[in-house]
Amino acid sequence: LIFGLNFVSNQYAEAGFTEVLASAPRFPILFLVFFALITTANVELAVRPALEKENLILAIRNGFIIGITAYGTLAMTNTWSFSNYPLTIMFAIIFEGILFSTVASGLTTKLFLPKTS
Repeated sequence: LIFGLNFVSNQYAEAGFTEVLASAPRFPILFLVFFALITTANVELAVRPALEKENLILAIRNGFIIGITAYGTLAMTNTWSFSNYPLTIMFAIIFEGILFSTVASGLTTKLFLPKTS
């Protein structure tokens, strides 16, 4: 996480993008709302269907789709909306979303799948 934050900060600085960033979060509650929404999406669209079908691969696949869609939408919107927005940041955000949603959906499903003997 620390590496990712340093990488992103350096990329923003190199692109001269720092003047539009808030020095402190303006609406910290939105951070919690975002993660509540992405968690709900992962549970309802990846974990629940996978548990119903007892299929770990389904959870991983659906988690991947949720991650690339949610974080990709954010990253691509930023990229075409802000001048000088670094492409490396766009790809880093998309990768982060894929990683977080895929791993979270897969591990949660694995934890709750019935144990086979």
